[in-house]
Amino acid sequence: MDSLLSKLPPVVLLLTFLGIWMWEGLQAARPGKRDWCRGRRNLVISVIGIIIGGLMAGALLALSSTVEAHHWGLAAIEPSWMIIAAGILLLDLMDYWRHRVSHAVPLLWRLHRVHHSDPQMDVTTSFRSHPLEAALRPVFLGTAILAFGIPPAAVMLYPVIQLPVLIFQHANIALPKQIDRRLAWLIATPAMHVVHHSRWVPETNSNYSTFLTLWDRIFGSFQPSVLPRGIGLDGCDDERSQTVLGLLIEPLRHRPTATGIGIGIETPADGSTN
Repeated sequence: MDSLLSKLPPVVLLLTFLGIWMWEGLQAARPGKRDWCRGRRNLVISVIGIIIGGLMAGALLALSSTVEAHHWGLAAIEPSWMIIAAGILLLDLMDYWRHRVSHAVPLLWRLHRVHHSDPQMDVTTSFRSHPLEAALRPVFLGTAILAFGIPPAAVMLYPVIQLPVLIFQHANIALPKQIDRRLAWLIATPAMHVVHHSRWVPETNSNYSTFLTLWDRIFGSFQPSVLPRGIGLDGCDDERSQTVLGLLIEPLRHRPTATGIGIGIETPADGSTN
């Protein structure tokens, strides 16, 4: 069973990605010709991050197995679906705060803005993250594993259910408003997440959830679906910034934007105050 679960994430990732990619071609929310050059660049960065994430996933599983062997936290309780569900909830809660902190800490924002600097948002944006950010994310999850004693089954199941939602929420697809609104009570939807990719800071600093929207609602960062004031980051639209090399060295660039400083800053994305 454990062997099967460990093999599921890459299969789920590939099938979901291909399915959403075809869906976008049939029902795009923001119609327009696909930018193949941009898509290829995003995929190159994504593959690097996915490889790093895959390697780190093995380390997380080993950490969880150690916790289980020492009967710590949840892992000390007789295994059941309730315990596994609790572990998944705790991992998702940590991932919510990992994402929110990435907007709040200037150094982490320098890495995270590689994801936000995409001037469009579609399925290829899903894993467009700086390799260093991909390496740091498991550190947050590892902290939760140690703190709560999250068992291996939860660690293996979490990416199986979280990755499809992560891909889905970045999709350039238009769901009927009623369906999207109701679905957003449970998981992050495309109309909800596109707000997070807005160029306007109050919108960017909202809707951090990567799986369950419960956390945005509890911690006051939920923003109803609205048409964002542009997608991307000001100052990052030039061709040089959007190359693979440009994305890799993006954290070294000084940007005048203040998006990543603080949580919920009420200033426009260009840093001005009106």
